[in-house]
Amino acid sequence: MGLKSKLFKFSVIFICIYSIATIFFIPRNMVYVKMISLSQNIKDYPELKQLALEIVKPCQDYDRDLKYHCMYRMVADFVERNITYVPDSFLEEVLMLNNDPLHTLRYGGDCENKAILAIDLLKQLGFKNLYFVFQDDPDPFKTDHMCYMVYDMGRFVTYNCDPTKPISQVMQVV
Repeated sequence: MGLKSKLFKFSVIFICIYSIATIFFIPRNMVYVKMISLSQNIKDYPELKQLALEIVKPCQDYDRDLKYHCMYRMVADFVERNITYVPDSFLEEVLMLNNDPLHTLRYGGDCENKAILAIDLLKQLGFKNLYFVFQDDPDPFKTDHMCYMVYDMGRFVTYNCDPTKPISQVMQVV
């Protein structure tokens, strides 16, 4: 048995063990912590900055509070209307692949990809009171959901959350 076949066999076994451990032994919300780190250290993506400014251009004439409210809505509407929902494969979900906002912008994504993109667009505009919201589905055979929340005009407002699922955790994006 050559070195390449040993490495391949080890890789397959490792992925299987990691997948099983992730599904059965690691609390669900612990898995999402890795996704949070993607948006905690946002790089200056010129594409995202330019896109964010273009999306909120119609809001520039409003006074401060209404302007911010308009900007939140415009970003949410852009993501909802222009980003195709593409469910993650099993490996993408377990290994947290394709959660980069530029990838989502080009190829679409699932609920956490859309939430990460929306948060990244808002961070590019300078917003700071941004939160990821995790919703557990009571049915163990259905997937959980991720959306986001902002502090807008003196209250917290959620975007793209499922009203039928309870909120299990809220994490501020720093």
